[in-house]
Amino acid sequence: MIYAKRFSSLSKSLYLLAAFMFSGWAIQAQSGCADLFFSEYVEGTSFEKYIEIYNPTGGNIDLSDYELRLYSNGSASATTTMSLSGMLASGATIVIRNASSTGYTGGVTNGFVNHNGDDAFDLFKISTGMAVDIFGRIGNDPGSAWTATGLSTVDRTLRRKYSVNAGVTVNPSGTGPTAFTTLETEWDGFLVNDVSGLGSHSSACIIPVCSITGITATGISSCFDNSTPLSASDDYYTANITVSYSNPPAFGSLQITGSDMVAGSMSAGVGLIGATSYTFNNVQLKADGAAISLTASFTDDPSCTFNNTNAGTAPANCSVIPNCGALFISEYVEGASNNKCIEIYNPTGSSVDLATGGYQLRMYFNGSASAGTTINLTGTLASGETHVVCDDNASADILAAIDQLSTASFFNGDDAIELRNNDGTLDVFGQIGFDPGSAWTGGGLSTENRTLRRAAFVQKGDNDGTNAFDVTAEWVGYETDNTNNLDYHATACQPSLPFGVAELNRNCSTGSATYNNSNNTWNLSSRCFNASSHLDDLTGAFQELCGDVTLIAEISNITGLGTAGLMIRENANLGSKFVWLSQQANQQTHWVRRTTTGGPEQYSLTAPQFGKRWLKLTRTGSTFKGYVSNNGVAWQLLYQTSIPMNSCVIAGLAIFSNVDGALTTATFRNVIFSGGPLLQENNKGPEAGIAFETESKAVSYPELTLTPNPANDYIELGFDNWADESVTIHIYDMNGQQVLGNKVERADNQVVRVDLSAATLSNGVYIVTVQNGATVITKRFVKASF
Repeated sequence: MIYAKRFSSLSKSLYLLAAFMFSGWAIQAQSGCADLFFSEYVEGTSFEKYIEIYNPTGGNIDLSDYELRLYSNGSASATTTMSLSGMLASGATIVIRNASSTGYTGGVTNGFVNHNGDDAFDLFKISTGMAVDIFGRIGNDPGSAWTATGLSTVDRTLRRKYSVNAGVTVNPSGTGPTAFTTLETEWDGFLVNDVSGLGSHSSACIIPVCSITGITATGISSCFDNSTPLSASDDYYTANITVSYSNPPAFGSLQITGSDMVAGSMSAGVGLIGATSYTFNNVQLKADGAAISLTASFTDDPSCTFNNTNAGTAPANCSVIPNCGALFISEYVEGASNNKCIEIYNPTGSSVDLATGGYQLRMYFNGSASAGTTINLTGTLASGETHVVCDDNASADILAAIDQLSTASFFNGDDAIELRNNDGTLDVFGQIGFDPGSAWTGGGLSTENRTLRRAAFVQKGDNDGTNAFDVTAEWVGYETDNTNNLDYHATACQPSLPFGVAELNRNCSTGSATYNNSNNTWNLSSRCFNASSHLDDLTGAFQELCGDVTLIAEISNITGLGTAGLMIRENANLGSKFVWLSQQANQQTHWVRRTTTGGPEQYSLTAPQFGKRWLKLTRTGSTFKGYVSNNGVAWQLLYQTSIPMNSCVIAGLAIFSNVDGALTTATFRNVIFSGGPLLQENNKGPEAGIAFETESKAVSYPELTLTPNPANDYIELGFDNWADESVTIHIYDMNGQQVLGNKVERADNQVVRVDLSAATLSNGVYIVTVQNGATVITKRFVKASF
């Protein structure tokens, strides 16, 4: 019996709570609503007599199980009985009317429906032997009618209230006109002969099913940067969001939600919305260029919800640093002891006042999300130049290259570094709020005990400090304490110089180097001279070249007392080994070299070379030669020396003044930098063998394409404007070590496939170099597993 009772109780609960779907309607989960009841009563003039019966359940009902009984003039027994028939659908009514009635012509006619105001009805269910509803008071004559405040059962139309969900199954016990005790609480009165409501009935049992059918975004605005032009995280736009629906609930609110919304959600009370749609105007949403995803729902009907993952397309964010548009970190030195430095590069076309702009370096230690050190930057950083900030206890050779010292605590290999200004974050090295252990690593690179230089193809910083840091994506690795090129950076940004060429100023803040693309001329100037180290007090326009090197230039004009010409330096450090072939305005020719690091300078002078304004400086192995010419074709060898240097050097144009403060200028034409494999990418073809010539000597240069990139098992090289002959292909890692080499015979426009699996390369960044005679082109690619 215990089990039976539990089953019976559960079955009843499930029945009452079930939601039946039929023809766009649903049965409400509440007590009652389980059987037929009277929904309308008309006692009008003459034969205008009607009784309406309503099916509040979620299914069809067989009327043959029911009888309509009339109790006249207070009779306790039915005076007339009518058997019903047919099926009554859920939510439907059946109207039984007097055969002579004319006000309503539908329904079923029966002569016994000829009641007066003092007659009672019941609706009897045969299968249970019980009444499912009683109208009036059976067995009592109220006089002419049962009455209540403003209501009467004579000469009135009575309609069951919306809230009623079940009939009266127990006969009232009172007597007289007020014995019909539910008349006032369950019925609404209407004028005599009002038959406008017959044929249908609404109740709380059966309500229309709420449905949201659409969410659309219109009037989409452009992006607003929210006054933070460097931070895309708060970029937004506005749109009008229209929600379409049917049968909304009578209470609660319509709301829209979604991660795309700046506020997270918006709502409007159902009393304020339209019958079929409502528009939320000027909704702020996040500008990310993606599909707009929103959810609409009604608070009082949780099942009435709708999600649209493509309600429109958001505009792209507008807080994007343009290429070459802002300062970025260009070199990172995490060396022994206190050898810690950060180099900052200005890729823009204008000088930057670091203090006025609120420029700072912030360091985040051991995965902290809060800066442990903040260094306010000072000074003016010219276009194309660098600003080096170091620990004040760094070694002397490093301090020679710095622009600003700090006594604050500096970083280790697991610390993030942020460059920012008054507008927000410009660049982040590492990942703020994340501790990688001892260092970020990958592709043979590490942020611990290494020097990392930003690759030349990088044109702006990464101003998202929370994204994962891939050290191989944009950085080139060097050994510990390698500061050879600290305060010198070459980049694809070209504020004043062609790609791959960078300005270098050593102890000479007033020097400048520019390139005029319209006439292919270079202009260098200097006001600097120091008697003890004057060839380190120079301004240069250098490119990093490896292996054998050839420099050619015509000096079309020199003014002042200084010297200008071609220089090859082992690195950018003060005291670096170098060879310099130069001339003065009087065409006095100089051959100056430093054969040991930090050693003395050695001079060789030659009588003025009148008319010989062309200079050529070459390195073959460790042999350096200096030439002059009057036409750039026939060359006269003047100088030769042997100096061992690193494989990769910086080479280019240089100038200095012989009188401190006095201006010396030089204009160069027909400049050619030529060398071996470079640790940087060239997107336009020639990296070495670039010829900068006058308009009358325009040349179509060979170009090289590399696909796919990133690569897995192979790369394919495409050639344009190359001679139909063999090419030599070398692949180098980011430390300059050759990992693959091959000579390939090819025809014009032939694509050459290079098998990378043969070299078992680890994932990381590599340089491919293709050489054909004097033509050398380099490309960068990423090796990845996928």
